[in-house]
Amino acid sequence: MTKLKTVIAALLAACMTFSFAACSDRTPEEPAAQAPAAETEATTEETSEAPAAEVAEASVKPASDLNEKIKKAHELNSDTVGWLVVPNTHIDNSVLQAKDNAYYERRNEAREYDFHGVYWADYENTFGERDMLSSNTIIYGHNPKYNDEPGVKFSQLYKYLDVEFAKNNPYIYFSTMEEDMVFQVFATSYTTTGFHYIEVNDMSSLEFSNFINEAKLRSSVSFPDVDVDANDKILVLSTCGYKYGKRDDMRFIVCAKLLPEGAVLSETANAFANPNAHTPDKIGALI
Repeated sequence: MTKLKTVIAALLAACMTFSFAACSDRTPEEPAAQAPAAETEATTEETSEAPAAEVAEASVKPASDLNEKIKKAHELNSDTVGWLVVPNTHIDNSVLQAKDNAYYERRNEAREYDFHGVYWADYENTFGERDMLSSNTIIYGHNPKYNDEPGVKFSQLYKYLDVEFAKNNPYIYFSTMEEDMVFQVFATSYTTTGFHYIEVNDMSSLEFSNFINEAKLRSSVSFPDVDVDANDKILVLSTCGYKYGKRDDMRFIVCAKLLPEGAVLSETANAFANPNAHTPDKIGALI
């Protein structure tokens, strides 16, 4: 009996360790190995998602009822701060925010355990009308398949490695209960946690400019017509990256700038592959 209790205790400890691992940069590190149970859950969710064609048709131009979606989501969970749409992906969901960056790593909108978690905002971000947004809004999401192919949750962001996709999907839509906002993509970058893109409001104007410029240098796709500077408000979508191996510090980020209200949108963007994108081996201190 004692031996059996010891085995059960060890299994429970292992499960707890795995369940709190995530792609957020201010949380416990991910496990070095992938647990079989998690792989099964990832496969289950992947088959349950809507076909890509259906999602694309519904998401190319966000419907005017996004505000209504946010209100309903907020009624179910008061931690809801917005709604995120990335056209032609499965990303069309609520964004939640807790008092820390660990709470929603393995919880769903009902606050129940879910291996895939939700899309959650950095705990330091502020929301409301555009003027209330932090200068750098960060939204985290998982890449459950442990590779860099579009699948569930934020692994969909890897579609931006395809230049044609980047050209045809230049905007990201994020709405709060107060306002609908459009962000224009300017970088799709592999980076590490040593690159301080998770700073919310503590960067000086020079530091913020360095962050923007370095994100462009690291970008796999160049967007030469998108002018970004320290006066802009930025949206960063962050997930884990495995192109350079299972490194706990590796991330893939998509960065976009907030456009003025009523900005005229183009159907496509001027974009091309960046053959000189900085790799993790070239990554040094940002500031």
